[in-house]
Amino acid sequence: GFNGHRHLPEALIVYLKSIGCNVRILIPGDSQQLSATVPNGTTMEKVDASLISSQMVFHDALRVHLLVQHRQSSDPLYGRLVQTVGNGSAPSLGTHALHQPGKGQLAVALPLITHVYHTLDDSTVEASMRRALEWLFGRVDEHGLPNQFGRLCTDNVRRRTGEVAAAYANGVKRRVVICATNHQKDVWNELIHQLRVEDRDRLGGDNTGRAYKSVDCAASVGDDNGEHELAEQSIAENSNLYQHLDASVPKSILQLQIGDVVMLAKTICSRSGLVKNEIYTIAELRTYTVVVQNFAEVLHTIPRTRFVINVNAAGNIKIARKQFPFHHAWAITVHKSQGATLERSLLDLCSVYWEHGQGYVAIGRTQRAVDTGAFVNDNCSVSRDGGGPPVPIMAVVCLQSLLAR
Repeated sequence: GFNGHRHLPEALIVYLKSIGCNVRILIPGDSQQLSATVPNGTTMEKVDASLISSQMVFHDALRVHLLVQHRQSSDPLYGRLVQTVGNGSAPSLGTHALHQPGKGQLAVALPLITHVYHTLDDSTVEASMRRALEWLFGRVDEHGLPNQFGRLCTDNVRRRTGEVAAAYANGVKRRVVICATNHQKDVWNELIHQLRVEDRDRLGGDNTGRAYKSVDCAASVGDDNGEHELAEQSIAENSNLYQHLDASVPKSILQLQIGDVVMLAKTICSRSGLVKNEIYTIAELRTYTVVVQNFAEVLHTIPRTRFVINVNAAGNIKIARKQFPFHHAWAITVHKSQGATLERSLLDLCSVYWEHGQGYVAIGRTQRAVDTGAFVNDNCSVSRDGGGPPVPIMAVVCLQSLLAR
């Protein structure tokens, strides 16, 4: 659905009217999902940017409301939970620390989710994360081959499995960890990369992977008043220090293996379907290019591309980075998961969902409660009556001003 700024459809409508074009415009969307993207915007700015605030688009439009959660039609109880999380009617634990009505934030219990992994269940947090990943991806499939981490770790295994490997590659793309922050996403992706390396070493084979280092330089900014020198200094100090400034830019050192699931960091060719945020599997690693495979098993050869990072708020110190346009996508943020239907998902609830629609989007990616897991700590879980795994607690922000009425 559309979650851009309302000015875009408004401009389209004005243009079509100006040339006498009498057409109907269908704008699918869900006001319970993430609000319009306004970089560093306030709540009021996001409300103003949404279609809800558009007299031209929303108030004068014929609206058709979706009354049933079709994605969860096979699990009505879970569908009802998703629906109440989305419209803000889910019961909140009033005494829980995550319950902050002043921010529009509810502390919603998720007792239907029973695949729950606590940071204290094992000797270390990493051990608990590994166990959660084993549930999410599995370790051995019906063919006796290591699933997810090791299945495509070697070229030999990939050649041997043929169509099975292709089916596997499509399947793993529909199993992901969903995180609130880019930092948590990176933690999970790094751990999964480590697990794949361990399985690769155990299985043997010729897929040792590659580490691709970016080429960074100061970008041209027009009149040079010392900005070029400052940009060069930033590069010399440590290229990773400014990585957090723009999460859309690939890492300075990109570790890739055959079978890795990646997301495109920018649009390469719209006609070929190589658009930003599309998911692909790494099929071949070369020196100057990388071959990726999509769901339809179509191969694409991708070169390095150019990204620009604004080092300071004024935007007059810029660094250009040339790197392969990939982010690992074993774990993704809530924003990147919007619109996807997943076979299985693991929700990392340790970082609080702070924005309207995040909780609704995160919990609604799967069709059944049994296909949704949660990774929690003491701050986002409570004991389950009668024993068993803890009950996950999700921070749900639902602003009535952003909901369709």
